[in-house]
Amino acid sequence: MGGRGSGGHNRLSDAEKKRRGTFRADSSDAVYAERQAAKVVVGPWLSEIPDPEYTLNAVGRKKYDELTRELFEQSKLTKVSVTRASLVALLHQKFDHLAANGKYPSAHDVAKFQSALRDLDIAQNAQVTAPGGAKNKFADCGFSNSRASPFRLRAPSKTRA
Repeated sequence: MGGRGSGGHNRLSDAEKKRRGTFRADSSDAVYAERQAAKVVVGPWLSEIPDPEYTLNAVGRKKYDELTRELFEQSKLTKVSVTRASLVALLHQKFDHLAANGKYPSAHDVAKFQSALRDLDIAQNAQVTAPGGAKNKFADCGFSNSRASPFRLRAPSKTRA
């Protein structure tokens, strides 16, 4: 049950809890700080972009360089992410080869590509904002549905007499 001073951004200090007689050692500021510190990830971040793990042609290498540069700029480049980026680049290379021959990739390859791309976690924490002046958050995507818009998401219903 939440109430005044229940925690979160308005969390009471240990001194205030002691004054009120509600202090518990298992929920003290030290324990809270220790839990927050346990959530910080310290890992083997790479200081430079290594070569891909698979042999790639120009198309695959371009995709690999693009992905690893993004990961490096976001400080997410690890050995695991390099392996995933290599796999995404290899599948991208395969898709390009199939498209050049007029063929489509298998559903399994597409699923593998999407899974590996999702695992890279590129721009997952990016702030998404609507540009200034937009009437609603969907206006720039073409879903404004305002009265001034020439397009309607749902046509007005017609009543039959």
